[in-house]
Amino acid sequence: MAVAAALFRNNLATLGLTFQQNGPFRAMAFTIAALTAIATALWSIFYFPGVKSETLPDILYQATMPTLEEELWFRGDLLGMLVSGFTPRNAQQASIAGVILAAAIVSMQFWGVHSIGTDGDWGFIFQAWFNPVAGVYGILWVIVRLGTGSLVLPMLLHTWANTAGYILCRHER
Repeated sequence: MAVAAALFRNNLATLGLTFQQNGPFRAMAFTIAALTAIATALWSIFYFPGVKSETLPDILYQATMPTLEEELWFRGDLLGMLVSGFTPRNAQQASIAGVILAAAIVSMQFWGVHSIGTDGDWGFIFQAWFNPVAGVYGILWVIVRLGTGSLVLPMLLHTWANTAGYILCRHER
């Protein structure tokens, strides 16, 4: 993060590090964000019907750490660096093809990381079918990030996705 911030020190908004929601297609991004939040709630109720129960430290961890590290990396640093890398030096702004390619790479990596598991014997396995929801979230959140120009909404959506099951489907142990 420090290296990316140093590289983009004159324009941190390139990394989505801004509170301003003034991206090129805000209305669409806000609509997608709202629909994603609703779909997450419905998915959580369907997928975790009364079975989510964790201690408060576990819930707080899920509400903060994955959001901070994954959003800052995938839709912050990585997306910003790829868009910058796919933009010709003399261009005034990024090409649509470069932005789409960067978004596709970021979304596929987000899904790929969430499709890695362990075999119980310290071995790693990649299961492409393991977490398709992460791939869908990756696509939706990168669209929201590009649409708003900020990481704020993707971070809120990520936190909601990680904690909705605990909040909506909580039962006491």
